[in-house]
Amino acid sequence: FGILIFRLKQSMKEVTRLSTIDSLTGLYNRRQFTLLSPIAFDNWKRLKENIALLTYDLDNFKLLNDTYGHPVGDVVLKLVATKIQQCVRNKDILARYGGEEFVVILSDCSLDDAKNWAERVRGVISKSPLTVGKLKINVTVSIGITETTPADESLDDMVNKADSALYNAKNTGRNKVSSYLEVVSLNSILV
Repeated sequence: FGILIFRLKQSMKEVTRLSTIDSLTGLYNRRQFTLLSPIAFDNWKRLKENIALLTYDLDNFKLLNDTYGHPVGDVVLKLVATKIQQCVRNKDILARYGGEEFVVILSDCSLDDAKNWAERVRGVISKSPLTVGKLKINVTVSIGITETTPADESLDDMVNKADSALYNAKNTGRNKVSSYLEVVSLNSILV
């Protein structure tokens, strides 16, 4: 009977792991991010401690997959995830958001600090080719950043702002960091 309980507990741990962790990268999955991120947002509202939200997207990932195949693309995703993970603190939340997109919540972090952090991670990824078997593959990422503001009613507001900044980074040359404030400034100039 004891072995049955042990196996049941092991199975429950595995089910929990599979429901919270992205099987390819080992990071939190989008589902777990949506469960954890409101806690960070609520802490910001309660403690007034800035949080920054960053979205990362691998540049030209479809071309990489078309050129080298999906197995190589999978290894590239794992390697990039590892590089980002090595830069986050225990109190931060890092997840694979979908496809080749990652999202990070940096707790107690101003926009300027988040930009510096993002530039460092972007540089780490872009300056050293990734080794996949005998291949050396250069990879770059575009990054969108926002920080909490009184106008934010939910974390979804922040995700939308970071995505706008991410698209700005991609549309203005890729391998860049762009903040939502830059998008707002650009739009005000164009209007």
